[in-house]
Amino acid sequence: MGEKDRIYELTKQLKNINPIDEDVYNALDLLKSNFQKNYVRKLYLAAEGEESKVKKKPPREVVLLRALKGFSSPSSLPQIDQAIEMITILRTAENIQNSIGQLSTPKKDIEMQSNGEEVVQDEPAEAIDTASAKITGILMTLALLGKL
Repeated sequence: MGEKDRIYELTKQLKNINPIDEDVYNALDLLKSNFQKNYVRKLYLAAEGEESKVKKKPPREVVLLRALKGFSSPSSLPQIDQAIEMITILRTAENIQNSIGQLSTPKKDIEMQSNGEEVVQDEPAEAIDTASAKITGILMTLALLGKL
């Protein structure tokens, strides 16, 4: 195939934009899929993990509301369930923010010397900057609310 034939075929191929559109859509789908898998899914899993901790050890208010359900009319049960869900989400969001706050606060490592005295080291093993920690907290909270 001569140089002119190759140029002709290339020009003819580029004239038809359907394959280009399809390639762009496929690339965007792949990018979206990878972003979902690498970031969004992990945020949802982390938020779900925090929520399951709260559900395993519910706050006193939730325990009280669950006890009240046995003495409530059937018409009020949906409102009680909504209140329980709201308290669970709020407590989970609070726990997420506390965990994020602990990450962005420098920790002091304590070592015991042979004579029994504690030595405090001011340098954390790995520092997490406050902005990254806050963004993670916001994204996890959005994932918790199903808005991510």
